[in-house]
Amino acid sequence: MGLLAGIKTCSYVGSSPTNGLDPLGLWSPGGHDALYDYAFNLLLDPTEVAIIQQESRELYKETGIGTQYAYIHSVRKPLQSPAAAKAASKNYFYEKLRQARNDPDREKALRDFADAAHTITDYFSPEHTDAQGNPRLWFQLLFARHSPNDNVGHETVHDITPRIYQQAMAAPIAAYNQAFGNATSGGCGCQ
Repeated sequence: MGLLAGIKTCSYVGSSPTNGLDPLGLWSPGGHDALYDYAFNLLLDPTEVAIIQQESRELYKETGIGTQYAYIHSVRKPLQSPAAAKAASKNYFYEKLRQARNDPDREKALRDFADAAHTITDYFSPEHTDAQGNPRLWFQLLFARHSPNDNVGHETVHDITPRIYQQAMAAPIAAYNQAFGNATSGGCGCQ
């Protein structure tokens, strides 16, 4: 970013470049939290919502650096076709739902579900998919529009529109129902 970032060249990550990076362009942690609150605050116990939020943050820490994890965040790797990227995201999503459905430990099942939910909420970010629902290309060195926190970028809690809230509420609820046996219509709303 050079001098375009100003005197404090690490301010785009809250002056904490080792803790506040966002190379895949994820919703800010507060953005993900807000989406999960909106979807689940009336359906789940607050401690279960907190488990989902915490796992989402952990997933980011584990997978937010390498292009090999682009599918988890509904973006595509360089040289990968949009169709291949969608298929990889979809396979990951359904595998995580299967794991959640089959795990007798409720907390572990919620963590598996949270991994699937993270992929869904990233899918609904305009920074991850285009207007046709195709995954955008992952750029390792492009930070300008992405949000490592709620102070910079275009994926902060303030950038979540009413439409995104509605989409990101319906899709995780449908996924939750699939994982835990209450689904009536199936599908996550993703393409």
